[in-house]
Amino acid sequence: METFEQVVESILGDQEYFAPALFGYADLNDPLFTRFKEIIGPEHMTPREALACRYDSAAVQGTVVVWILPIVKQTILANRQQKRYPAHAWAHTRHFGEQVNQQIRRKAELFFSERGEQAVAPLLLEQWQADYTTCTSNWSERHAAFVAGMGSFGLSDAFISDVGVTHRIGSVITSAVLPPSQRLNDDPYARCPYHHDGSCGVCIKRCPAQAITSEGHDKLACHDYTRNVVNPQCNDRFGVEISGCGLCTTAVPCEQRPPRLKRA
Repeated sequence: METFEQVVESILGDQEYFAPALFGYADLNDPLFTRFKEIIGPEHMTPREALACRYDSAAVQGTVVVWILPIVKQTILANRQQKRYPAHAWAHTRHFGEQVNQQIRRKAELFFSERGEQAVAPLLLEQWQADYTTCTSNWSERHAAFVAGMGSFGLSDAFISDVGVTHRIGSVITSAVLPPSQRLNDDPYARCPYHHDGSCGVCIKRCPAQAITSEGHDKLACHDYTRNVVNPQCNDRFGVEISGCGLCTTAVPCEQRPPRLKRA
């Protein structure tokens, strides 16, 4: 019988943006999902709340399935060379690659529902919302990846996975009970050298918007730069609706792998 992982790989075999996916699994009732209401905001949905958007009686047990789509090396190399705007290939990955990710989300819902399970990809819900005044949303796939033990955050707020920070993330919530991935610890910055001992900080210099400092990532400054500077300059030229940026995730030590941390 075909597995969900095989379904994803069959989709990825027909595109040019991503290498083979990584997968992680979190218990639907992991207490970290409730804590996100304090960390991110009270509007952030728990997995059961997301299921309840579609099902009158939401499952009490289940799994949050998370996948990470590593960006192919040639796109990373192209973006390394940029100083102000993203490379053409990077913008296409942000726009067209995310369409591939949306296809995976739809296939994920179908895969589990056809097997008699409840299934919701939160970013496909009408109730999913992003607040661009605070740069938060009511379901964060990066945070879901953290709960699923797939890595930690960095100074730039990028998610440092086993394949570094050059990737896109997707998720589906299902009533299917699957073995959860092991989470080594609950330190949200466990893999970031700057948070470990004050070293690195290369992403600070890479950010053309000066949105990253020793204090962290200014999401509003980042958002304003990509929407008001990058998009007007690049979208029509690249033939996309959103170009992204990604400079802080390329030409940095955590680009394609977790950086080595100095021993205390």
